[in-house]
This record gives sequence, structure tokens and C-alpha cells, in this order.
Amino acid sequence: GDALGTVSRVLTHRDLQLHLFDVALTTQAPRTLSPYEELRWVTQAEVGALGTSTAMKDCLRVVWTG
Repeated sequence: GDALGTVSRVLTHRDLQLHLFDVALTTQAPRTLSPYEELRWVTQAEVGALGTSTAMKDCLRVVWTG
């Protein structure tokens, strides 16, 4: 898909760049990958109630604001 943006972080031992892309949903239901036990879609309004890292919040901000 199209590139949406990049979120950069400087960690103690490395630089991290998260590249964000537009994707299309399929009719196939998403599935979890080990070691995760749960997966669900949430709305923009529901994200604030989740334990989300600052980096992920910045990624979502990029996606939602274009």
C-alpha cells in the first residue's frame, strides 16, 4: 500500500524507525501470532482505554491525521 509516514524513536541502544503503510482488509478473519493470545479491532475512541506505548500513539496519530 501507499506510505503514510514514519515515526522515529531513539532508544538507549538503537535508533528505531516505524514505517507506516496503508493496507486493505480481506474477508479472512485476522488471527493471533505467538505469543499473543488475543486480537480484536478497536475504534479510534477505544484506543485511549488501552495500554498503548507513546510510539504506537504517535503511529496512530500519523494514520488518523494523514
